[in-house]
Amino acid sequence: MKFVDILGEMYLNEELSEDYKKVAHKVKIMYKTLRKGGFTIGKLIPDMVPFWTGFEMIEDGDALITYELPTKYHLTAGNQAISYELIITGITINCEKYLGLADDIDVREDILRRLTRKFNNALKGTFDEGEQVKIQIRKKHNVPSAYENMIDESVDDEQEKQRIINKSKLVYKSFRKGKVKVKVPPIFNNGEQVVVVANYELPKKFRIRLDFNHIFNRPVVFFIPIEDVKIEYDFKAKNDAVQIELLESFRHKIKMRFVNFDSNCDMIFTKYKEAFKNTETHVVKEENENEHETLVKKAPTVFKALKKGKVTMEVDAIRLFYRGATDPQKYTFNYDLGNVYIIETDPFENNYNVKVLIPTIKINCEENPDLNNNQRIKMDILDLIKKKFNNFGLNIILRATKFHLKHNGTWVKL
Repeated sequence: MKFVDILGEMYLNEELSEDYKKVAHKVKIMYKTLRKGGFTIGKLIPDMVPFWTGFEMIEDGDALITYELPTKYHLTAGNQAISYELIITGITINCEKYLGLADDIDVREDILRRLTRKFNNALKGTFDEGEQVKIQIRKKHNVPSAYENMIDESVDDEQEKQRIINKSKLVYKSFRKGKVKVKVPPIFNNGEQVVVVANYELPKKFRIRLDFNHIFNRPVVFFIPIEDVKIEYDFKAKNDAVQIELLESFRHKIKMRFVNFDSNCDMIFTKYKEAFKNTETHVVKEENENEHETLVKKAPTVFKALKKGKVTMEVDAIRLFYRGATDPQKYTFNYDLGNVYIIETDPFENNYNVKVLIPTIKINCEENPDLNNNQRIKMDILDLIKKKFNNFGLNIILRATKFHLKHNGTWVKL
């Protein structure tokens, strides 16, 4: 990943002080490091007491909230009298356990305050006494025209584009049918909280819009007509307003299953035909063979889709080997499973009877390269990757004894 400055003529002008350039450079590094991350609810909200948001009661302080900042930001100049301002146009928040927190304004402000403290702590050695950075969100039409910075994450390689498209289609096929559940709070159910479970089915025919040029959007977007989505559940809402809200919550849960699994895809449920402009139509092909044969045929496609990717995880003090470290550090790793694999099957095994065997796993952490050869971290990352394969009914196992390492450093099957 590289940074591309687009500060315009004002940045190149010598009128901008060396102090500003020094701060801007360090903010740029910090922004790249902190653009994605997360906090537990208990750490974000000390002395937390259970509270409602949307249809959910927030009770578990250990649940993780993740966030993502835009790739573009503005940094206005400051001094001892006026703070530097880091201006962004939004923040994406997600909590797998409590999806309603994604739209909670108080949680958003808590995250921004935590990030502000991190920025200012990192800049103590750069700032003079009294100087600081403030983070604020503004609407796109209300951001300064200068002082603009951007992370370039556009996709150029055609093979990488096709890999992203194929993976997203595979995710749609795998998650087209399933179950989701929503907690209905007491206020909407005569004073009694209830969990409603729904079976859903998305249509076989779906539309995709592709956009690899705008770095702020996910490149693959599924457009699903609301009337083609089947949602069945056993619950009688007390009025039409609650019924509409419940259906909207179910659709949101379905969407989050997709976007949480595949960071390159998004899903939009719509009733407007205008939304389908510039989209491609695709159809899910039904398989007639038995489930075991289907998994064997699907395994190579799944492996190609998941063999490279990114995972974010907390690394504790034991794995970091830092004396005095207390809190786990969150890092993002690129991983590569290589190109050599073996598909092993056992039709009589109860769980994941189709396995993908690999000889090794490579990881790369730009934030801390010292972690790249840590075997315990590699195993933790493989466990996270294994969950992705499990979603497709497959398992992945590291088994070097099935392969041979040649003198040139490449692996081959025995």
